Amino acid sequence: MSLLTATQIIDQAMQMAGNTSIQAWSLIQLNRILREMYRRNDWPFLMVADETLSTTASQAYTAYSGLSNTLWKPKVMQIRSGTSLYEVRPLRGGWPAYYADTSRLAGTGRPSKYVLERANSRFYWADSIPTAAETISLLYQYDVADVALGDVPTLVTHTKNGEEWLITKMEVDIRGIYMHETVEGSALATLAREKENAMLAERFDDVDLTPEEWGNARYV
Repeated sequence: MSLLTATQIIDQAMQMAGNTSIQAWSLIQLNRILREMYRRNDWPFLMVADETLSTTASQAYTAYSGLSNTLWKPKVMQIRSGTSLYEVRPLRGGWPAYYADTSRLAGTGRPSKYVLERANSRFYWADSIPTAAETISLLYQYDVADVALGDVPTLVTHTKNGEEWLITKMEVDIRGIYMHETVEGSALATLAREKENAMLAERFDDVDLTPEEWGNARYV
């Protein structure tokens, strides 16, 4: 059975809601739903490992605009020197804390803290200005582009019941937001939350699947 495209998801939701004339509105709403779901959760299928960036001697930042995917949030950052890896952690307090520190440009050496500056797509080194060019080993979650009508959403491709949740969630929004059916929308919202919880519970399908010793203990 083939996976549902955005058009098919929208068509089913519109039919269930009883309004089949709002495809353009529904596509905008579908992309809003997808964007919110992707951004507020950690999804293994959106994680990308990269080693194309590097520090620059005497420069307080490294630009990440050249990454192959649009960065949403870093997950793990390390600086690699030969076969040695050195952890770089986000600065507590983020961008405001970095700028409030008047000694931020005083230290030199291999950085161990960074801050993310989204406006200019840069990682700023928060505790030391690099003294050498070294490879940055980065694991990050990328930002997913909006789907067109003929596209299969990434969420559908990589989750077990993403289609069901999207159809239900779309019906909720069509009834509640577009058609102002608050009673029906409220009842459906409960079902949508149940489907969302089930989908999120299954999102880490790519973890180690080696059976645990006494793995059936909870059933006996």
